[in-house]
Amino acid sequence: MESWKRKWRSCRQDLIKRRLGGIVLIVATIPAVKMLEGDATIALLTIPLGLYMIFGKPMDEFY
Repeated sequence: MESWKRKWRSCRQDLIKRRLGGIVLIVATIPAVKMLEGDATIALLTIPLGLYMIFGKPMDEFY
């Protein structure tokens, strides 16, 4: 029983870290585009990756 709780807590923490990382990535794109004087090429990579990190499936569903 205790092992299950540890695994669940670990998976939950990983999910929260990944979602926060996705939010940070999307938010960090805005200053990066402004720094590059409107060249939004970086957004072609960071926005889809950030959205995948936020809305993707948790890794515990794969194994």
